[in-house]
Amino acid sequence: MAGCHAGAAVRRTLLLGLDGLCWPGLVAARRQGLVPNLARLADGGATGLLCGVPMLGRMGAAGSIATGHWPEDSGLWHDSERWAGGIRPVTMASWRRPPAWAALAAAGVATAGVGWPGSAPGAAACHVDDRFALINGQTEAGWALPPDCCPPAWRPEVAGRRVHPSAIATAHLLPLVDVAAVDQNSSDGLVQLATGLAMAASVQGVAAWLLHDQRADCAAVWLRWLGDVRAVATDAPPPWHRVEPGAWQFLDMVVGSLAAVAADRQMLIVGSGWRDAPGVLLATGGGIGAQALPAARLIDVAPTLLAAHGLHDPALPGRALALWPGAALRPVATPALPVADDAAAAEAARLLAPLIAEGHVPLPEPPPAWTVQRLLGLGRMLLPRDAARAQTLADAALALLPDHVDVLTLKAWCRLAARDAAGLDAIGQRLAVLAPDRPWAAVARGAAAALAGNLALARPWLEAAAQGDGESRLRAAQGWLHLNHAATARPMLARLVAQWPHRIDARLALAQAAQALGDMADAEAQLRAAIAIDPFDAALWGALESLLASLGRRPDADQVAGIAAQLRGQ
Repeated sequence: MAGCHAGAAVRRTLLLGLDGLCWPGLVAARRQGLVPNLARLADGGATGLLCGVPMLGRMGAAGSIATGHWPEDSGLWHDSERWAGGIRPVTMASWRRPPAWAALAAAGVATAGVGWPGSAPGAAACHVDDRFALINGQTEAGWALPPDCCPPAWRPEVAGRRVHPSAIATAHLLPLVDVAAVDQNSSDGLVQLATGLAMAASVQGVAAWLLHDQRADCAAVWLRWLGDVRAVATDAPPPWHRVEPGAWQFLDMVVGSLAAVAADRQMLIVGSGWRDAPGVLLATGGGIGAQALPAARLIDVAPTLLAAHGLHDPALPGRALALWPGAALRPVATPALPVADDAAAAEAARLLAPLIAEGHVPLPEPPPAWTVQRLLGLGRMLLPRDAARAQTLADAALALLPDHVDVLTLKAWCRLAARDAAGLDAIGQRLAVLAPDRPWAAVARGAAAALAGNLALARPWLEAAAQGDGESRLRAAQGWLHLNHAATARPMLARLVAQWPHRIDARLALAQAAQALGDMADAEAQLRAAIAIDPFDAALWGALESLLASLGRRPDADQVAGIAAQLRGQ
């Protein structure tokens, strides 16, 4: 068998990460008939939600899927990082936890992959890293293949299977946009589309070669196409209004072509989610029948991939989905990281030392704004799971830039979680000065007054917050709940749940409003709907247990309490 780490495998797999694919988006695309291949795979396989997605971004989601750890433990949440030579893109030297394919390779499973974020240098792991398709030449003839982006023996095939944007013709763009209606003197949108199409086609071409010719037992492929398009084309006006529907169709064609090449494999198709919407997990092939999966977490994908090959890593915090009930799993040890980050930093410092000794000026420290953005990104990811740790990061960022509005807003939500009325009001006062045109000051001050039980002070702020965006309306409704004005909050929350059906905090607040108004049936329905989205949230199970106990349904409450206790103990 060709490839690296040849050995026998229980099953042959393809892990396909689709950036920007979310559950409600997939449902809507199916309804419009845009994704027949994905629909066929979903109808014949096991599908379910992936929770824990919001705010992670591409690197955080890809890292959590690959390693089975959340970003604060994997070290992956930003595209770049500090090192002894200044700032560098995230590489395998940045990973504090190894990817699942490293454990598979250590167990003798042949692995390969293409395009996974942060996977450079690919040559070190028998993968084609995400640099190979980045455009660095105006023509194909001048397009160099980055060093070490893949094993040396693969370079001719990888270079020959890339697609340069110059090869994207008008006919390729017409399904996405009315090319004749675009003013190319004032917009580079066509260039961006051609570049995105070329990169996606490059990943498709190399992935097909790896699947067909290299025959690795486990292949991992990341396609960034849909996420890139949705970031710039969602709700775009004419002539760009066809771009997003066309992007779904192109994505479906790529998935269909890879599914055809991987017909003998079990496929784990993972949608990384989009904005506040949960992601998608689709498992098909290898004897998996049509079924609805319970909601899973991003960190459950790596254990599930290991289980597909009969392996289990007890150090992973996630759990393997029960796609093969009763299957015996052989435990494996967590492998060492491919490259030690401290060793890489020491090597960089050693190489720089002679230059500095000769009088060269040392590289400057990264600008405070860059450091603040990294801290802010991680803080936002942590907020739903660990508000206290998120505030620690916010305080570190504010020590560098005390008036950073986004960091102050993050800290406000941390103080709201801690029910600190005074601290929240102080932040609201600062936000009113720094960002008077944004609703966050009204939200913070209204929520602070609500926590303090001051209706007269809270009312004008909450009414002002209710005129803002959806996030502001949600915080305002939560403020009314603190003031025991459930009748005011409930219609606001009902509209938000209709707008954001997968937003857990909105459903929880609506359940609280319904319970306060005596509508226990709706309260239970909202809590169970929230649990269906994230069955790993112990607080949701605890709220349901309290509700059932108040209704005198003691056996049901005891059963739910046991689930909550088990989740709290994990």
